Amino acid sequence: MAVAGCKKQEGGAGDPNSGKAKTYRIAVIPKGTTHIFWKSIHAGAIKAQQELKAAGIDVEIIWKGPLKEDDRESQIRVVEDFITRA
Repeated sequence: MAVAGCKKQEGGAGDPNSGKAKTYRIAVIPKGTTHIFWKSIHAGAIKAQQELKAAGIDVEIIWKGPLKEDDRESQIRVVEDFITRA
């Protein structure tokens, strides 16, 4: 299972007090980080980040997950950590 979330950072283009463009933060949480499948997901996320930045959209990819796919406790902890950041 992979989970992704997106949040705009404050002070974006819609903020009349800021001249900065909006920054989108996207969390990508893989089931594990050592298997080749999840490494390809990571590479795709980084490529998408680069393409969006080239199009003028400021994106930050946050990649975090447990080392092994069968580590359920770490999977839960990572998801809970991202929920509390929101």
